[in-house]
Amino acid sequence: MGASDTSEHRTRRRVLVGVALLLAGVVVGSGTAAAHGAKTYKVSVDAEAASPAVDLSAPAGASRSMVLTLSNTATSQRLGSANIQVAADVVVGGTPTISQGSVALVAGPAPYLALRNLSLAPGRSLQVRFGTTVRCVAGPKAQAWPSSAKQANDYNGFGNDFVYDPRAPRPSTTITGTCSLRFDGQPADAERLATISTSSFQPAGPPVRVGIYDGAGVDAVAWWSRPIVLGFVPPDPDAAGAHLQGTTSVVPTGGSASFAPNLDISASGYRLTATTSPLLADGTMVAGATSSEFTVVDDATACIQGRACSVSASQGNTRARVDVDTGRVVGTAVIAELQVSIDSATAPAFECSIPSISRSVEFEVDELVPGSTGLKTVSITLPASVATKPLDQYRVCFASRTVFITRDKVPAPFVGGVYVGLLPDCSKKNPAAPCARPTTCDPWTKSVTVSFLAPKGDPWGKVA
Repeated sequence: MGASDTSEHRTRRRVLVGVALLLAGVVVGSGTAAAHGAKTYKVSVDAEAASPAVDLSAPAGASRSMVLTLSNTATSQRLGSANIQVAADVVVGGTPTISQGSVALVAGPAPYLALRNLSLAPGRSLQVRFGTTVRCVAGPKAQAWPSSAKQANDYNGFGNDFVYDPRAPRPSTTITGTCSLRFDGQPADAERLATISTSSFQPAGPPVRVGIYDGAGVDAVAWWSRPIVLGFVPPDPDAAGAHLQGTTSVVPTGGSASFAPNLDISASGYRLTATTSPLLADGTMVAGATSSEFTVVDDATACIQGRACSVSASQGNTRARVDVDTGRVVGTAVIAELQVSIDSATAPAFECSIPSISRSVEFEVDELVPGSTGLKTVSITLPASVATKPLDQYRVCFASRTVFITRDKVPAPFVGGVYVGLLPDCSKKNPAAPCARPTTCDPWTKSVTVSFLAPKGDPWGKVA
């Protein structure tokens, strides 16, 4: 190979080295290219009427009007089009609007906003406005808004892509909190099989209401469309067999659902529960709620002064009745309620010595306005199958928060926070409550009725 060949070889080396240096300069210098002529852009996403921000926090379940700002940070090229993918767990609703060009929401597994015909000049920005709802997922969870942009107005072609400005952080939405249910209308006391409302013993009163709220616990999740379902927590094993009936599953309207439930077993200390769809495959989660306590009774009556007033209850063939002396009612009205249950135990619930006990009947009388009903006559009727002993052997084991004189003519002992003892017989001329009236027997049914006078307050105990 001659001198000319050597010269040509050196020339090729100089050209190749020059090209390599040029390419290396592009790659190495890409970090500063944004400031010196590269085609760059940036995006911010924030709530309407707020300052543009990179990271937007939104409660789970919230509804927000959003503003997306697209900025051309290039020095000379116009930005023609862009695709902005909607953040996961964020749903865009309605029709987006844009300040320049056109915008369309493209549905699919990964929906995105298609921005076209922008012709956005260097150093200029445009805004896209749209409504969103945040799904009810468990936060905190940060979700990105991926994007891409081109110089072409129709998002076509190769080699004319813009790159995201390395000086600008990428936008994301941080979902906070967890959607939750809340009893906005708490259940009140009710009669057995009567509608439970928010007013005691008023089936037609304002309904029990449950609302669904966003992750901040402030705003209702108005878009929620899955049913809210009521359940209940029984207060004791005796009520475990109760059935919650009536309107117990409702699709909320505007984030609120109204119910008309009822229960078929009388007991004190019930609580309602509210749930909706459990954690699903799509990550949806809503925390449930539990109501305050309430009581279900066999019978309840509004006692008005001067009018006949009584309540009654039964379990099987055992019946109970309370007649109120309304001449002594304090105020315009009061509710008297009664519960009765048969106890098969061989001893009463209270420290009373009752001979020949084979079966007893437990009673409880409650006044919603304590001390307002005055004198009450309580009658317990036992069926022939239970009434198996002579009439003069029936006794009333009485419990009261007020001390009284027992059958043994001594003050009742204080046991477990109440005064407990056997009632004395009522005198024939001037009976003083509490006292036991004569026991009677129905000659046709052979049932036995044990009755006693009770003063104002909430008497309870057993008859055996």
